[in-house]
Amino acid sequence: MDSECERLDKARVALRLDVVGGMKQRLRHLLGEAGAAATFGFPAVAAAADSLCRLIEYTPDVTRIPHKLVDQHVDAVRAIYREYARSDAIDLAHTLTGRLREVTDEFVIHENQDRPNVLAEIMGPPLAAEL
Repeated sequence: MDSECERLDKARVALRLDVVGGMKQRLRHLLGEAGAAATFGFPAVAAAADSLCRLIEYTPDVTRIPHKLVDQHVDAVRAIYREYARSDAIDLAHTLTGRLREVTDEFVIHENQDRPNVLAEIMGPPLAAEL
């Protein structure tokens, strides 16, 4: 999981440095890294990875995704993993991912305000199991 978090961080940095215009490809790579991080025996990471998936999937123009919001997702995955041994790790993960999901949903709802079909999907239940 250490190497997965490191790869996720590198994907985030590459996205931030992207000046050539391959943002969609970089975001897909970042998405893959987040998904991989969530499958290595750390189920509490899944909600943060799911939120990142929603952000990328439901943003019609990915160039409008704030880097800070991507950073918050990556930092949440890393923090949840880093603190996994704590007795309150599940509570910590729930708190982090709950707020992250709210901010993500606010952003994607705003970005899709003129797309009612997409709004119905966004407002549906989360894909990842609740902690």
